[in-house]
Amino acid sequence: MFSFMNSSVRNQLRLAFTLVIALSLLSSGLAIWRLNATQQNATLVEEAAATAVALQEQAAHLAAMMARFRTGEPDARAPQRHAARQPARPALRAA
Repeated sequence: MFSFMNSSVRNQLRLAFTLVIALSLLSSGLAIWRLNATQQNATLVEEAAATAVALQEQAAHLAAMMARFRTGEPDARAPQRHAARQPARPALRAA
């Protein structure tokens, strides 16, 4: 194939072709690695979402269980019923 070239040029061409193939394989490997990393991230997000839902359910269950107990203290979640004093407004004069 390269009979018209001297051996040094042939060796350099073989080396160049080998490098091109190696870089191509490396590029493919990086693309696969990135895809795997993306899939792993998606899996972690799904697991975190499922954990959040489970924690919400457990919190609701715990709140329902704690609602059975009476401590004599007002419910901290209930709004305070203290009437706030409104500043006096000046009376309007009829003209």
